[in-house]
Amino acid sequence: MRCLLSFLLAVCFLSALVQSLHCPEKSEINVTCDKAGTQKYTLIGSKYYFVGESKVNWFNAVHICRRYGGDLATIQNATEMHAISTYLISLHYDANRWLWISGNDLVTVRNFHSIATGMPLTYFNWSAGQPDYPNLEHCMHLWLKGAEFKMNNWQCNEKAFYLCERQNDARCWDGF
Repeated sequence: MRCLLSFLLAVCFLSALVQSLHCPEKSEINVTCDKAGTQKYTLIGSKYYFVGESKVNWFNAVHICRRYGGDLATIQNATEMHAISTYLISLHYDANRWLWISGNDLVTVRNFHSIATGMPLTYFNWSAGQPDYPNLEHCMHLWLKGAEFKMNNWQCNEKAFYLCERQNDARCWDGF
């Protein structure tokens, strides 16, 4: 009985460990959500993203990303920022392609949180002089400054493209 219990505990532990690891295998995945259709996500670094091809305000971008099984991207470190910037530049995105991301200071000025996680942001790669206009610009986006994409704050009701990050939950299923 003791051996059986030990075996079951080991299986449960290994199962939980495997499920907690996110090891992307494919360069692209198709995600299908009820009534929203299928969206292709591309592996950039260690996460899957898609770039919205229409210009919308930040609030609409939040809804679009969720409709397709994701959230506005939360960039957590320099490695992710570099991978995203390199990818966008490889697509020939220029200084006119601004992309909404999850950061905002809508609740408390200059205290940026992720709309995706609700947690304070811990990584920033602001362009020079940013963030600015603290009582006017509350939502974060990426823009090309010099040779790389950087972060900027901007008015949430303005229109920009958007970067969605795939979430590993049960909102939608990954198609084959």
